[in-house]
Amino acid sequence: MLKYLSIVLYLGLVKPSAARDLWRKDRLHNHPFPCSVMPGYRYEAIGAFLHMSDTTADAINDQLKGQAGYDGLFHLKPLHDQILTACRAYYHPHWNLAIDERMVASKARHGMKQYLKDKPTKWGFKLFVLADSKTGYTCYHVFVDNSYTSTALFRHLHRIHYGACGTIRENRIGFPKTKVNSLPKKAVRRDMWWIRDGPLLYVKWKDTREVSMCSSIHKAYSGKSVQRRARNPDGTWARRAVTIPEPVLEYNKYMGGIDLSDALIKYFSITQKCRHWYKKLFLHFVDIAVVNSYILHKEMAPEKQHKPITQKLFRETLCLQLAECRKESTEGESEMEMAAAQSQEAAMEQKPEGCFPVAVTDVSKTDPGEKAMKGRKYCVHCLSLKRRNKTIYKCRSCDVPLCIIADRLCFTEWHDLRSRQAL
Repeated sequence: MLKYLSIVLYLGLVKPSAARDLWRKDRLHNHPFPCSVMPGYRYEAIGAFLHMSDTTADAINDQLKGQAGYDGLFHLKPLHDQILTACRAYYHPHWNLAIDERMVASKARHGMKQYLKDKPTKWGFKLFVLADSKTGYTCYHVFVDNSYTSTALFRHLHRIHYGACGTIRENRIGFPKTKVNSLPKKAVRRDMWWIRDGPLLYVKWKDTREVSMCSSIHKAYSGKSVQRRARNPDGTWARRAVTIPEPVLEYNKYMGGIDLSDALIKYFSITQKCRHWYKKLFLHFVDIAVVNSYILHKEMAPEKQHKPITQKLFRETLCLQLAECRKESTEGESEMEMAAAQSQEAAMEQKPEGCFPVAVTDVSKTDPGEKAMKGRKYCVHCLSLKRRNKTIYKCRSCDVPLCIIADRLCFTEWHDLRSRQAL
């Protein structure tokens, strides 16, 4: 599985139009790395049967559809829990955090898919992301947009010693309705109004448009300003200093944590078209894990008196390390499974000249999501044993469909039986 992930990460680096191109031998598509890790048909087979949860537990969860105990993300739960555990174990966030939405592009037929017309990615799964504002690390002062800001929430966070700041809609319950110090209709850029209600500070500020903020961690004005372009009476443009409230200044500074995380992911994203919705989220979670690992590397490099490497070099190094991993046998590991794996390799490498497993059909022009299952036929050896199993492999010389998996080595058994019958 680690070797499979190394090729998945490699796809994000080279970005071929189709994954199968990695195993082509022509001059335009010659990639030695994936060929040295695993055959192309094995990569497609792993992708076709990829699961992150127990299939028996999946079936039990499916029976609960429409009931309170049903979990729509059960397929991803083990991976999701492992990533959360790793984030909590290996990283301590900085002072300022940001919360925002992230869209994972998908047009899968699933009840959790959403359409957001104001987002660059309009169709997909909406994730709620907590990120460190300094690094973009995805897993205190919390910065949010107006979807989350409310008087009740900020008061609760203040009681449990968490600071919060965010834009707020004026029609929210608890927003001050007084007109004593409100901005006039003809307010000019830089005008501001504020009012304090217990631990909460409400601020209005006139920029190109009116901005409303709520904060439990700032004072209204700290004497700072920002540069804005303004038109002079003679029609020319010039840059001028405009006073700005402290909550607005800090919000603009720290709310970029999600954008930073998104940018780091999109540089070498491994997401691709998938037949099943949960595989799309699986690839996105792998992206998050890799980016978080890279952020940890950048955080720890100064402590070890090293210069941090680029994300591209980090991913290249990770690909090589994953490809070189070897599975170590453990005390509880089945000897039968180890023997089956060795027999499988022998079936592929030590058969008489001419007998070699190949795909049943040519999949070069097949949709990527269907390649691993294209043209399946009933295994001849299984049929002789009154088993109805399909396979995507056949013998190149004998032109007979035969299974090649760890617990069903029909390719070896059928050829051995044929050799004994010939004696």
